[in-house]
This record gives sequence, structure tokens and C-alpha cells, in this order.
Amino acid sequence: PWVPSELIMDAFELTMDIRQLDMASSPYDVSGFGIDAVPVEDPAGRAEFVTQQREFHERAASLRQVLIEVYDQLLTALTGAHGIFANQEPDS
Repeated sequence: PWVPSELIMDAFELTMDIRQLDMASSPYDVSGFGIDAVPVEDPAGRAEFVTQQREFHERAASLRQVLIEVYDQLLTALTGAHGIFANQEPDS
């Protein structure tokens, strides 16, 4: 409940895109699902695969940063509301 639904949806869309590339680069015919093959056994296919993987990495890094910011805000709010967390010893 503390993570914005837009962030969850963005993460879900990223996982779907990653899975689609995984299926497209598999040795199986997935054209029946509307997925064009990415022939990783040839140089052009490998280059396309690498390009898409880099794009996924960038999207994931962006989502990860937003998630860290959300959790930082949550921890700040909880620390302010409760003083310390239940699993921490108070400072002496």
C-alpha cells in the first residue's frame, strides 16, 4: 500500500517486455502469439538482443531509484511517527 500503483504498473510492464524478448529469442516458434523472432544465433539478432537488454537495464535502474526514494520517504515517516523501529535498539 505504500508504493504508488503507477510504479507497480511500470515494473509489471517492464517484466512483460523482458519476458517477451526472452520468448522471442528462444528456439521456439512464438509467432502465433504475435511475437517476432530475435535470432540471437546471428550477429544482427544478437545486436538487437543486446540493445533491448540495455534498454531494460536503464528502465530498471530508473524504477529502482524511484522505489528507493519511496522507501526512504516511508522510513522517514515511520521513524518520525514511532521514534525507532521495533527491531532496533535505542541509542544509549
